[in-house]
Amino acid sequence: MGYLFELDTPVIVALVVSFYVAAGGQLLHVLFLSTRRGARPFSLVKLYEVLLFVHLLLAAATANSVHSSYGVALFRLKAFSFPIESLLWIDAVAALLGLALAIAYRRPIMTSEIALMALITPPSIGMLGHLVPYLLIGDAAFFVFRVGAALTLDVRAGRRSVSRLSIIDSIRALPEGVICADDEGRILFMNESMRSCLTALGFAGDLAETRGVWDDLEEMANKAEGGADAVLPEGIRLEISPDETRLFMRDRVRLGHKEYRRMVAFDVTEEESINSDIERMNHFLDVANTELVAAVENAREVSRNEAILRMRSRVHDTVGQRLSILHRYLEDDDPDPEKLACVVDLARTVVEDLAEPDDIDAEGALRAIESSFSLVGIVISVEGPLPCRPEVAIAFVDVVREAATNAAKHGQAHRVDVRLGESSGCYTLSVQNDGPAALGEVHEGTGFPSMRQTLARVGGTLSIVSTSPFTIEAQAPCAPPHEGEDQ
Repeated sequence: MGYLFELDTPVIVALVVSFYVAAGGQLLHVLFLSTRRGARPFSLVKLYEVLLFVHLLLAAATANSVHSSYGVALFRLKAFSFPIESLLWIDAVAALLGLALAIAYRRPIMTSEIALMALITPPSIGMLGHLVPYLLIGDAAFFVFRVGAALTLDVRAGRRSVSRLSIIDSIRALPEGVICADDEGRILFMNESMRSCLTALGFAGDLAETRGVWDDLEEMANKAEGGADAVLPEGIRLEISPDETRLFMRDRVRLGHKEYRRMVAFDVTEEESINSDIERMNHFLDVANTELVAAVENAREVSRNEAILRMRSRVHDTVGQRLSILHRYLEDDDPDPEKLACVVDLARTVVEDLAEPDDIDAEGALRAIESSFSLVGIVISVEGPLPCRPEVAIAFVDVVREAATNAAKHGQAHRVDVRLGESSGCYTLSVQNDGPAALGEVHEGTGFPSMRQTLARVGGTLSIVSTSPFTIEAQAPCAPPHEGEDQ
């Protein structure tokens, strides 16, 4: 170590400054490692970095001894002094630990510092002789660079990673209010969000303990009439302001080896707004459901009434037709016994014909009408095809049946002429009989209203010409009415 005293003063001063700066930077690096959190255990890494800090302190003490012209390298601590050369065995421990870490973490970049640590040990210094000053200069230059690079990486890592300090800063910036206290109620931590909530509720801004705070919050919620305030199983909901609602919850949390009381105030303003909207929507749905039930019941009543009207119409048409045929047959001066069997069959099938079939064959029904009335000598002549719209064709057949029944019952007719056609976008129907002209005004009983109702369902109309020959005229549109139009 004696060769160090041959160095020039500026070089020695530079070494002293470099080693002290490097030692200070290394201490900051160790502190950064202590606050950093990660999955990898840092105990051995921290020990290695601490040994590097001790190495830099010893190097700084060595340079300072040379600068102070002690004549020997000493580590001075107030009244005590230790020969530095015997303390340099710490570098051997650091070199061995560094080698183990380099192998474990596969860090060949650590080779340079491990070599320097191994060279600055008592045996190596004894062998190097006059090269020791250059070794010390190289050591200072290397560790100034290493510490600077380590601090730069620490700053970058600190911006990306989570440390104890950054966790506290994050809690302070949380929108949720947080307060922690010990079992005696003394507040250990309270962020600004919780402080502003409690202040808005009337608590002191410099609140020092939490004893009685929860009971006061419960009392506020119980005294409130209406609104969002309520004591719930999960906590206490309070309206901080017209635009803010908070849910206060409490529990116990373990920090280190001790449990503490924690109270959190969650902002549930948006949830309350959504709940209010849901309640309004539920009320609207209840009202709509009530109206819908009433509408369905009304529709059922209308449907029942329509079914009754249809049955009444079918009873009138079917029974009236059969009775008219039977009446004409009985009035015949010379009834034909063979036709009697057919008339009896018509009477027997009245109940079957009253049933409303699922699929009505308009052509077949029209031929059946012709055949039935021919039994009593009434000829029904049909000219033209039935309409292409099935519902109009069925309606026209019903009109023909009712017109033929009226001709047989009231007109004493022997011939009924039916003309089917199409004109100006409408299907037309004309039914004439050769009975005598009506005397006076025609009284519409059940038959004519039934025919009008039948035609109205397909958008058609009915007109009567009571002069001789007695004529019933009907028309219905070729195209179905658009949805929403009155039929």
